[in-house]
Amino acid sequence: MVKWAVELGQFDIDYESRIAIKGQALADFLQETTRANEVAGWRIFVDSASNSMGSGAGVILHKIGEDEEAEYAIKLPFRASNNEAEYEAVIHGLKLAAIAGARRVTMFSDSQLIVQKIKGEFETKDNRMNNYCEIARVLMEEFDGVDLRRIPREENTRADFLAKVGSMDVGCESRKVQIIIGEPSLSVGHEIWGVTEVQDWRAEIKNYLLDRNQGSSREIARLSQRAKHFCLDGDILYKRGYIRPHLRCLSIQEGQYVLREIHEGCCGDHVGGRALITRVLRSRYFWPTMRKDAMQFVQKCDKCQKHGPLIHVPGEDMTIITAPHPFTQWGIAIVGPLPLASGQRKFLVVAVDYFSKWVEATAVAKITDTEIMKFL
Repeated sequence: MVKWAVELGQFDIDYESRIAIKGQALADFLQETTRANEVAGWRIFVDSASNSMGSGAGVILHKIGEDEEAEYAIKLPFRASNNEAEYEAVIHGLKLAAIAGARRVTMFSDSQLIVQKIKGEFETKDNRMNNYCEIARVLMEEFDGVDLRRIPREENTRADFLAKVGSMDVGCESRKVQIIIGEPSLSVGHEIWGVTEVQDWRAEIKNYLLDRNQGSSREIARLSQRAKHFCLDGDILYKRGYIRPHLRCLSIQEGQYVLREIHEGCCGDHVGGRALITRVLRSRYFWPTMRKDAMQFVQKCDKCQKHGPLIHVPGEDMTIITAPHPFTQWGIAIVGPLPLASGQRKFLVVAVDYFSKWVEATAVAKITDTEIMKFL
């Protein structure tokens, strides 16, 4: 201490004791500089019910910081096992949260098996359950953040009640509860945020070309008319062309990929719908709904809607007439009959100069060569 006192003595340093800090000022400082460890965004409670009366799901949406909640009792119009109903509850909860505009979601379910399988911590061996997991994961990727948690059953009683209401399909006196009819997530042709389970249209044509005697007579007659435009090369189906090369047949999902690559890929220039169809045909690809899909794809392209040029093409062909200087060419028209004016005038003779757009007009009682010559 003496050594430091000697070293610091050459400087003009004064010692002052620390003043006391009030407890309220310290509490205010801690409140301003710290945040509670809570999840921002939306809280979703889901549960399911599967009994002899039917299957249902319950969903509760609550935006953190607000008092209002949305309660949904979902009727599942098909027989579902307990696990299938739990998956349906999670999927419908994510869809309802997306409709409500949620971006960060914390979802609570009392099914540990479903929560761990969706997270990937438990292995899924059944193909049907694996499809449910994939659909749930695809929906979760559409959000900025999804935290799926397991809670005890006694903390999820409200969602359990809504699920039972949906499974029984009974009336509910509460105006807060909305009873809706849910659709099966694995149904054929049902689209969920870009995940579509559809049957490949090429399957029945391939089966007919491999075995032309399979099926009823009416079915064989229908397929024969449809399959005459196609041929098989190994396992690849082609559409025949008389003045063009054969077109390789694609599924709907493969067609969407081809549209995306041609329209906005590394060599894409965001062409319009008709030009996109032409390029797909030149690339020698075909599927039945390619024209409708191409038009819809261009209409849904975000960059095309933002940066696409405005259409300035007139409704009909323009006839351009040039004049070198004023009063060299006039356009004359007769308007009428109009309401009577003074002097029984009910017609109007109008002349417009093509160069300067100068207008001359006069009212006449009748249209005769004398009146027109007088006007000119």
